[in-house]
Amino acid sequence: RVTLDTADLASSPGRGGSTRRPRTIALARSRVELKRAGEARIWLRPGPRARRLLARRRRSLDVRILVSGLDGAGRRVGAARLARVGRRSTG
Repeated sequence: RVTLDTADLASSPGRGGSTRRPRTIALARSRVELKRAGEARIWLRPGPRARRLLARRRRSLDVRILVSGLDGAGRRVGAARLARVGRRSTG
């Protein structure tokens, strides 16, 4: 399972009227099944809500890539990496 999420697109009011707190939004999710160990290329397509939020965003944003799966012994393993996503230039 692969998930792409960010806390840069939405926020909710803090308790008691304090500072707004970032809300994590899942941009895309995907599943892939590998027959053996190795590398795989996975295309993540944002859903309608994520596309709407991204369309309003004018700056780059930080995203987190979460990958989880099962190892050879059947134990759940995972990894997370941070990345910065910029806007595509037009023209």
